[in-house]
Amino acid sequence: MKCRYLERLFQRALFSYSGSRAAGHYKNDLHLSSKQQHIKEFSLVSRYFDTAGCKTPLSSGAALFEQQESPEFKESCSPHCSCVCNTALWHVKNMQNLQSKDRNADLVCIIDDENSERIQIVMKIYGSERTVMRQRNESLNKSLERIRINIKNANAKLLKKVRKKSKNEDGSQGENHVEDTFPKISLLDKEGQQIDDQLNVVQGWREGCVLRVCDVQYKVVVNPPKVDKIQIIQRPMVGFTIYPQTQLTFADPQYSKFSWFRRQCPEDNHSADSKQMEVDSATTKKREMESSDAESSICEEEMFESWESVGEQRTYTPTVSDVGYEIGLKVTPGNENFPVEKETCFSNSCEAFSVSTSNPVKNIEEKLLFEDRVNMTQQKCTDERFRVVSYNILADVYAGTEYAQDFLFPYCPSEFMDINYRQQLVVREISSYNSDIVCLQEVDRYLFESYYMPVMSMQGFAGAHASKEGIKEGVALFYRKERFSLKMVDNVILRTALKEERNRDLRDKVSANSDFLKAFRSKPTCLLVALLESADKSKRILVGNTHLYWHPRGCHIRLIQMELILREMRRLYAEHSRKSELSCLLTGDLNSHPHSAVLQLITKGHVPANHSDWFSMGKTEHLRDMTLSNSALFTSACGYPSYTTLVASFQGCLDYIFIDNSMEVKKVIPQPEHEDVVKHCALPNVSTPSDHMAQVVEIAWKAG
Repeated sequence: MKCRYLERLFQRALFSYSGSRAAGHYKNDLHLSSKQQHIKEFSLVSRYFDTAGCKTPLSSGAALFEQQESPEFKESCSPHCSCVCNTALWHVKNMQNLQSKDRNADLVCIIDDENSERIQIVMKIYGSERTVMRQRNESLNKSLERIRINIKNANAKLLKKVRKKSKNEDGSQGENHVEDTFPKISLLDKEGQQIDDQLNVVQGWREGCVLRVCDVQYKVVVNPPKVDKIQIIQRPMVGFTIYPQTQLTFADPQYSKFSWFRRQCPEDNHSADSKQMEVDSATTKKREMESSDAESSICEEEMFESWESVGEQRTYTPTVSDVGYEIGLKVTPGNENFPVEKETCFSNSCEAFSVSTSNPVKNIEEKLLFEDRVNMTQQKCTDERFRVVSYNILADVYAGTEYAQDFLFPYCPSEFMDINYRQQLVVREISSYNSDIVCLQEVDRYLFESYYMPVMSMQGFAGAHASKEGIKEGVALFYRKERFSLKMVDNVILRTALKEERNRDLRDKVSANSDFLKAFRSKPTCLLVALLESADKSKRILVGNTHLYWHPRGCHIRLIQMELILREMRRLYAEHSRKSELSCLLTGDLNSHPHSAVLQLITKGHVPANHSDWFSMGKTEHLRDMTLSNSALFTSACGYPSYTTLVASFQGCLDYIFIDNSMEVKKVIPQPEHEDVVKHCALPNVSTPSDHMAQVVEIAWKAG
């Protein structure tokens, strides 16, 4: 037992010893740690191994340390050689035992990014990962010399212990004294011929080559697949699919392996704070996962011995039997050249592990607000029909503030305002509608990139995000790739559009009131506009998605914002309608009720100068003699519900899907029953993630 304890501690020391290496922070040398704590742990273990003679059988997979029979190399590797091939040395022999489980110990990984001026040469020496950064045009012999020097330097530190052990009682050197020598290094091609060391590093370090360090052989692989980061949701729930967020380098999920595990969560951890492990490399992974106890496991086999395997698919949906369990994920990266099925020996150094620590799976037994609606959308649309969703999902940048929780939504418990809870409901809802076009408002940029886009991509969607100017949230568009392709997308900042020469007439009119102009320019509102083409390439849709200024007394601001949006839609329609049949779709949270001037402009095409909305901020920002006209009329596809948002202090119809006269409504998915909406006072609540409700409609192109 004590031997096993020291073996673990020895490996921990070695991983810590190399832990200060960080990608992109090297110069030309291998980065070696010299922290005293690491040396102390190293010495403690070495003394025990040396005196107790603890040995672990060498596994058949430890090809790294197999002796080669080449006479050329045997001549340079005498019993007094101080390099990695001399198994008489305690640190070499012990590292053989510890590395026997590491299938990557016999690899030299070349990271060759064409966009970088340097390449990385990564290999393991004595169990520690070492990286050399070299210029792409540098000669091969210089990179080999640098590796040789750094192997010698690393070895010299370990030989101090050997020299002490080899001294006689009188202080003289013993017969087993080992001199500090330079290792012999060469790079061989696939046929075993030495590669010309005058070639540059890119030409020399090729796939399938072999680096020989004395008698030790390292296989060269170029751009092996690697996991940079994986993350899973912190609050797993029964029936809610867990979509892993992964960052892979030279890897493809199609050729990678996703292994899901679970383990019983200790009772005293159920109330602990949520944590999420993110893995940046195998070394940092094992360092972060180990506890302060020196006996903590860092070997793969021991890491998973308390975990139960539950699946090997890309995603995992917890069931009732998972309640009370933590969920873990291990990703083994692969690509077309190195698929996991071929066991190309990249798993140990590249696998990453993520776990929803301290948060066991919970079962939310509450009926979700959208459940009855999704029963009407279980089938995807086909032929000429397509389903559209517009949904303000309540940005975390607003909902996560104390003001929101104390004043805007005081009736909603904080655990249901938590974005880790709400984002799962958002994805569950919009996925259940089986839509073809999804337009979202109040989408946090970081959540779009890290969660919504990866999750929707797994479900066959592509998408785009447009941020408000200077704000960390905006609007997003997703489209089902089997139904549509993207031909054009743009983010139009409305206050910037007012400066365009084509809008000079409008700018001149609003500039007559400097107070209005100042107020308008302070609003960062944007329009995401995209051109989608049907899969059969017969039709196109110009889609606009926006979220207008929110203030109740900002009707005059919203009117000019909508005027700019309609101008942009008309301009793009004229530009693209010449090529093929084109339809227009306008969606969003307009913060305007059905009888507002904004809706009048969209559906009736004219707003007179005496409309009351021009006076919404009184005379201060009033635009005198301002009239607006619109020739491209739209129809509200979902009609005018009594409300699309309901909070404690307000309810009203603010969210819309507008279509032009080339399309027709086939089916409107009705709003939830009012009794269900107010069951928990108002929105959001345990059953719904937002203070708005999604607008869902099935549309078709008119025949002929």
